[in-house]
Amino acid sequence: MAEEGELSRLREENEQLKQRVARLEQERGGAATAFLHSILEAVPAQILRLDPDLRIVYINRLAEGFRLDDVVGASVREFIAEEDVPHALAVIREVQATGRRGKYSVRGLSDFGEISVYDTYVSPIAEDDGRVGVCLVAYDVTEDRERARALQESEQMLRLAVRATGLGLFSHDLVHDTARWDEATLAIFRRTEAVRPSDLAAWVHPLERERVLGEARTLLDRDAFHVTQLRILRGDGSEGWVTAAGAVIHDASGRAVRIIGGVHDVTEERRVHDQLLRSQKMNAMGNLTAGIAHNFNNLLMAILPALEAALRDVPPSRRPMIAEASDAARRATELVRQLMTFAGQRRSPMSSQDLGHVAERVVGMCQRTFDRHIDLRLEGRDVPLVRGDETALEQVLLNLLLNARDAVLETGASAPRIVVTLAEASAADVASRPELAASQRWVVMTVSDEGPGMTEEVVGRAFEPFFSTKDVGKGTGLGLATAYATIREHGGLIECHSRLGEGTRFVVHLPVAETPSRPASRSTAPPEPGEGIRVLVVDDERAIRVVVQHMLEEAGFAVRVASSAEEAVATLGRDAEVDVVLLDRSMPGAPGSRLLPELRRLCPTAKVLYFTGQQVARGEAEAVDGVVHKPIEAAALVAALRRVVVPRRTAPPRFDANGFTASDEER
Repeated sequence: MAEEGELSRLREENEQLKQRVARLEQERGGAATAFLHSILEAVPAQILRLDPDLRIVYINRLAEGFRLDDVVGASVREFIAEEDVPHALAVIREVQATGRRGKYSVRGLSDFGEISVYDTYVSPIAEDDGRVGVCLVAYDVTEDRERARALQESEQMLRLAVRATGLGLFSHDLVHDTARWDEATLAIFRRTEAVRPSDLAAWVHPLERERVLGEARTLLDRDAFHVTQLRILRGDGSEGWVTAAGAVIHDASGRAVRIIGGVHDVTEERRVHDQLLRSQKMNAMGNLTAGIAHNFNNLLMAILPALEAALRDVPPSRRPMIAEASDAARRATELVRQLMTFAGQRRSPMSSQDLGHVAERVVGMCQRTFDRHIDLRLEGRDVPLVRGDETALEQVLLNLLLNARDAVLETGASAPRIVVTLAEASAADVASRPELAASQRWVVMTVSDEGPGMTEEVVGRAFEPFFSTKDVGKGTGLGLATAYATIREHGGLIECHSRLGEGTRFVVHLPVAETPSRPASRSTAPPEPGEGIRVLVVDDERAIRVVVQHMLEEAGFAVRVASSAEEAVATLGRDAEVDVVLLDRSMPGAPGSRLLPELRRLCPTAKVLYFTGQQVARGEAEAVDGVVHKPIEAAALVAALRRVVVPRRTAPPRFDANGFTASDEER
């Protein structure tokens, strides 16, 4: 009996334990279910369970605008864009067949039937009947895709902008002293690999290093964006200019760890800018020079004829001294002409010229006069004709050769070389110089010497008037300035290339003449007497009036003078008859151009000649009967006056903006 009671008690306790275990399992399962449900609600994705026939049996959340009854039991294909269904079904069938997970991207329905893009992950689920269903986890990546597309478009636009502007990008690691340069940066520096940030000597010009280091030290302490312009050394040994912009990245401790930024090649812009500054400086100096030269012309106009007259009248013992003074005045006249050429106030008569013949004459003369140990050569003679003034071109080449001679003599070499080279410019040569028209043919003349060379600063000032590195008394500082002005007047280009220790090279480009023409020649016949020709001299300078009146009266002219426009009008108003008026073009108060109509009215048959030390524009010159330039010697002035007054047997005299040219009979 006791044993049966004990057995009954054990059965009861066992039943209680089973019930307790069941309650615990139920509680544990409910907690797990609640936990799983919370996960499904929190996951930012739609999770679906599909039966083997791909019908939806579970979904963790519904899109806005959908009911559970609309979704559960429906085929998943109803919620996928029709064109994407084949791809999605193929992936799902493969997962069911292989048991391996898969993935696809499709467009499907989202809130209120809108179309969204879903990245969907597929996993197999074994059913009780042995068939295979699937679990889908679909992430709405529409916004991500849009952001990626916008980012890609932005990056593409940035790449296009960088490519269009020629901007090169770089990143300098300051911790490890390494650098990353893109292709554009490598091209700008003409290198095949980036240069370490610490190796400034490899890519920054020596004259820029101290400044660049100072800016870099300042930049490392700040987060500000920095822009600077600096001169660089390229991998091929050439120099250039870049605009560099960058910013420093600091780590959490504030230490500078990286510099990122970009560089833009501004070498050409810098060259054009420097050329513009030089041009502006030359123009400013030209304007100043023109005013000075004009006043000197007036002074020389009074001096030269007076010295000529004195040379005839003084005793023989005094003539050498007067002759020296006269020669000095003529040299001063030539100096003023150079000043006028530089200032653009004197134009040369243009015609077709054989530059080879010009070079042969000048080089031959220099070979005879230079020190014999100088090896002076001319290479290339057969080049197309150029349009220019023969004398002016000779003077340009002579100035360049004299400059080269002085340079090579400084070296003390036993046989220094100077080479003049003539050739027709190649297309590549012309294309490399934006100043030259690509449609025009060009002849290039190069004068190279083996002298000591020049610094970059001296090269930049080589064409400035009155600038000279020679000792006092050994140069006027006008030779290269005049050459520059002459070549510019000829529509050409002159450049100076030089480095210390490497000699100097002057390169001149001249346009080829379109059609050959015969240069004008001047008559050398002595002038005839004035034969009573009546002349009115109108000039505000008393010295000029006195000297011109004296030398014309001495030559047989009947001369009246006037110091102003008012006096000239009054003189002609008193029934004074004149054959020719010698009119100062730039009198103060009333310039000659303003007086001209009144002169024509008062004396319609008289010839009017401008008497000036300045350049006269073609349109202005055509309003008068000729132009006589100051200073002028007596014989030339007499010839000029006779030329417009005395009738010729052939064509009437012709003139250009520089003065008279001979008629056809005189040529």
